[in-house]
Amino acid sequence: MTYGFYLLVSVLLVVLQATVIQLSPFLRDTFYDLLIPLVVYLALFRPRRESLAVVILLGLVVDSLSGAPFGMFTTAYFWLFMSLKWITQFLHASNTLLMPVVVALAVFVENFFFAVIITVFVPAQGFLPRALQSLGAQFLWALVTGPLFLLALGGAHRRWNRWVRARMRVRNGAGV
Repeated sequence: MTYGFYLLVSVLLVVLQATVIQLSPFLRDTFYDLLIPLVVYLALFRPRRESLAVVILLGLVVDSLSGAPFGMFTTAYFWLFMSLKWITQFLHASNTLLMPVVVALAVFVENFFFAVIITVFVPAQGFLPRALQSLGAQFLWALVTGPLFLLALGGAHRRWNRWVRARMRVRNGAGV
């Protein structure tokens, strides 16, 4: 049933990213990819066997909805996930000093990856200064809201698991 939670959160974040963020002139160019905190949450707090398929499917969905070259988001999410899994071998995932910075660094890494790809494959005049300005704003947004997203995802996941267990007890007759 954990996959039901991931599906619900993923759809909610994709819809929020595609509608509210894109229709807001204030947030459109300055807010980061809302799926990054989900990828970070999966990498830091969930087992690899449970979350790797979710990360890849999430990347494929975003790739199919975006106008970017196919595979760009899947590649970014996959390597971000694997890098964070590797880092958690050395650092404790729930470290209070790590929490505010990890989403912001993930946003930076994703944007750097995209900027390199765009710079190499699409010769555009004036792209880099606009990209750096947008990256700075996204980094600040992620620094402020990233830990809140991680805490909200963790709390929502715990409530979801309690709700599923309660429903299973009622279904099996133990909760009567």
